[in-house]
Amino acid sequence: MTEDEAGDLAGAIAERALAATGDPIDALLLLFQAASALCLSQLTPAEFALIAFDGACVTSTERLKEVLGVSQTRN
Repeated sequence: MTEDEAGDLAGAIAERALAATGDPIDALLLLFQAASALCLSQLTPAEFALIAFDGACVTSTERLKEVLGVSQTRN
């Protein structure tokens, strides 16, 4: 799997979690729990779990910016 493919997959997973929960924080928590479970169970490589978590962070950050009406987040 290339980095681009992994990124696309992570984005799709993050969007699905957001659609399922309807809340960016709940989606982030769901994906974090799933990534933790994947790492602990070794069902998939840890890199995949990390990519999924990164995708969730990006999606959640963008959604929070939209909800809060801000153009950028604090570093």
